[in-house]
Amino acid sequence: EQSKRVASKQNNKKKNNSNVKRSAFDSTGITNPSKKKSGNSNSHLTTQQQRIEQNKRRRQKQKIRKAVYAIVIAVSVIAVTAILSLTVFFKIDTINISGNSRYTEQQVLSVLTVKPDDNLFASDLSKAEENLKQGLPYIYDVEIKRGFPSTINVNIREANIIYSVKNNDKTYTILDSDLKVLQSGIGEKPKNAITIKKLGITGALEGRIAEISNAQHK
Repeated sequence: EQSKRVASKQNNKKKNNSNVKRSAFDSTGITNPSKKKSGNSNSHLTTQQQRIEQNKRRRQKQKIRKAVYAIVIAVSVIAVTAILSLTVFFKIDTINISGNSRYTEQQVLSVLTVKPDDNLFASDLSKAEENLKQGLPYIYDVEIKRGFPSTINVNIREANIIYSVKNNDKTYTILDSDLKVLQSGIGEKPKNAITIKKLGITGALEGRIAEISNAQHK
């Protein structure tokens, strides 16, 4: 019996030693393959996620670069087109004049500030209209329009003689309905004109509104 007890104690010690070794190995992860596999899997997933994020960032950067390139190209094309339109394209080669009876086409063209070979869109049409009305007094109104791709149309409306004013030197000043001076210093009174008596004109520049004072002619 004593020998059996000794043998039993020895077996218990061996079992305890074996359990201690297993627990020690388990804590270090050497003898636990399931834990080792789990750690590798997590590490692998983390690396994949990083690659996915990097790919996303690359794609976003590529999209931004493409958008910037597209904008730069579009702006360049617009700028080049604008420059060519103002320098090479749309040059005026035809000027049509209508509504004129007192003035010839050559007289109108000589005063018109829009000239052949000028750029159709760079020409100041408002200034050209005003210049015609002042330079050719019998033009009451004028409308200048662009005709694509290289034409200018000038439509003239001529003034009617409405008033005549007798000057101190016995000449006459002719006015339209707006009192714009059509002619000054003419020797004969125009027919069908309304004569204004006792009116003092201090300034009678043809093509401009008459300057009138309160002083009366004798």
